[in-house]
Amino acid sequence: QNEWAGAQAFSSFDTYLAPFVKIDNLSYKEVKQCIQSFVFGVNTPSRWGTQAPFSNITLDWTVPADLKDQPAIVGGKEMDFTYGDCKAEMDMVNKAFIDIMIEGDAN
Repeated sequence: QNEWAGAQAFSSFDTYLAPFVKIDNLSYKEVKQCIQSFVFGVNTPSRWGTQAPFSNITLDWTVPADLKDQPAIVGGKEMDFTYGDCKAEMDMVNKAFIDIMIEGDAN
């Protein structure tokens, strides 16, 4: 609590999450639950004055050229696959994020 100051940016959100989805062999349902948990957590008042932190997420949609042939990093270790090998997982992250945003948090 109260550990964030100023805006928080999560760049290449889908690109950097995709290798974790791949290595853990997560299903769409599991990815969606994780994204939902993230969205809830990032919108929970946790700054001084009980405000939710201002945050933004950048989705790449396609693997950036500068990362495409780079070994994916998971847990600080290089994997035996590249970010370019994680396109299906990127698509899963993006679909889950969009679905969560469309569904909202209440009826």
